Amino acid sequence: MRKIISKPEGKRKKRAKQVILGVILAVVITLSTIGYSFDVSERKSSGDSESIIYNEFEFIKEESFWTTFMGNQRFYFSYNPNEAKTGDDAEITKTLTDYSSKPLYISSESPEAEYEIYRNLDRFILRRQYACLNSSGKKCDKNYPVKTCDDDFIIIEKRNSGNNEIRQEQNCIFISGKEEELVKLADRFLFEILEIQ
Repeated sequence: MRKIISKPEGKRKKRAKQVILGVILAVVITLSTIGYSFDVSERKSSGDSESIIYNEFEFIKEESFWTTFMGNQRFYFSYNPNEAKTGDDAEITKTLTDYSSKPLYISSESPEAEYEIYRNLDRFILRRQYACLNSSGKKCDKNYPVKTCDDDFIIIEKRNSGNNEIRQEQNCIFISGKEEELVKLADRFLFEILEIQ
């Protein structure tokens, strides 16, 4: 049988239970916060969070990407600027503002390198459009529009031999190299137009 209690006594017991529950929740939240801060500082001290400074830009390794901020914009790269150096100077005069609010035409033999560029430029360009370069000498296999170097055009090509290369002809950027190096070259191109390198 339950003991009969008065209303004031019932309210007092209910309030006491609520206070105890509130204190327990506050202790759990406080301990969780302290535990998280120890975990973060331990990861930083153990080297899990790698970072470099390159030309006054801080690059932080987050999982499989290097990230940096320019103003309030965050950029993601597979390689940091030191890793993306190729030895040859890329002679590119274009900057990010040259691509801003304009269509970007692309012809790519590397989906990974193409995505590296798209991931960083998408928020600035008007749209991305696959196209064929009329002077390439190749027949356009798909129903893509044929464009010239009067348009902003990026051509990513695989090479089996020879040097890796990033070069500009008018508004065309040619990124050519061995298949396994094309993403690195795409990052190098991005560092150039973002004026990091």
